[in-house]
Amino acid sequence: MFLIKGLYTKQEAAVRTEYGDTEWFELSKGVRQGCILPPYLFNLYSEYILRRVGFEDNIGIKVGGRTINNL
Repeated sequence: MFLIKGLYTKQEAAVRTEYGDTEWFELSKGVRQGCILPPYLFNLYSEYILRRVGFEDNIGIKVGGRTINNL
């Protein structure tokens, strides 16, 4: 948890325009462009929710011997 929080705390960005870069400003929401972590976190969280709701393991499709039920 602390690792993830550290990635997104006190982020700064500048906008590149045809006239040059803007001043740096602090970001308060969102994720970094191109970051591969958010899709994985979304999948983990959705899996957690579906397990809490009580989805049975036999509902879904089998791919490589594993049941996928949260597409």
